[in-house]
Amino acid sequence: MNVSSKVGPSVPWTQPSETPAVQSPTNATAVNPAEQTVVDQVAAAVQALASDSFQTADAAGAGSEQWDKYAATGPTGSTVPTDNVFSQEQLEKGGWANDVVPTRQNNDIDCGAAVATMLGSAKNPTGTAGQQEQMDALQAKFGSADGTTPEQMTKMLANVGVEVRRGDSTLDQNALAGTLSMGGKAAALVDSNAIRPESGGEPGAAHWVVVDGMNSQGDYQVRDPSDGSTYYVNPDKLGAAMDTARAQHGGGGMLFVENAKADEQTLNTVGAGKDEALGKGPGTGSKAWKNSAETPW
Repeated sequence: MNVSSKVGPSVPWTQPSETPAVQSPTNATAVNPAEQTVVDQVAAAVQALASDSFQTADAAGAGSEQWDKYAATGPTGSTVPTDNVFSQEQLEKGGWANDVVPTRQNNDIDCGAAVATMLGSAKNPTGTAGQQEQMDALQAKFGSADGTTPEQMTKMLANVGVEVRRGDSTLDQNALAGTLSMGGKAAALVDSNAIRPESGGEPGAAHWVVVDGMNSQGDYQVRDPSDGSTYYVNPDKLGAAMDTARAQHGGGGMLFVENAKADEQTLNTVGAGKDEALGKGPGTGSKAWKNSAETPW
């Protein structure tokens, strides 16, 4: 399905005033020549995709195994000390005002509102106080006592000027890499335990996170509102977290989103129905983290 056109004209890019730090081991080192080669390979593979960043892998003529060779080695979900290789494309091609600033949700049900706020603030920076106010307003207007369903998330995103371009129930690595390389981002509905780099054991709760980058080893950059953290997870872990959420909680998958210059009504119209692939289950907080001193509730 070709959905490459934007709803409105591009939003001018301005130099970001803040770039949030990413969690890295204390022995992090600069990217070595071997890693740089991987970056070059990633860039070349993205160029090989069709110019439509939201075109499916099959439509672009790329096999589903194309990105397998960039999967991280080592433990699943390991944190890798490299930068987002698409950071410049995110700003310049996406027209965002700045990088996503990781934001902690206000309570144990408003992770959806927190994700919409993070994406909205990348478009129109509001500062910490403004983010807290926006989270409360989004939750009150669109959320429920059970959290945020994919349909409600679409409406929250339209309210902050972000368009839902496509919804998938499972991870499409080619589509996600192409989206990130063209300035788009993703809101993923995952299992809150399965997505964490250090996690293991029983499932948690359905939980919304932002995916807005990739490092040189093919791991995805995740912004998690449960504690306002940023970390990298490999494709297997991200895909499994989406699958677990759908199987265990009735909702899971990914919304591909784009900065758009259009009114809320138009964005609701073009986004309608694209959430259906994710199911009806709402995203909430993290059972594994909500009783921790690291969370605000």
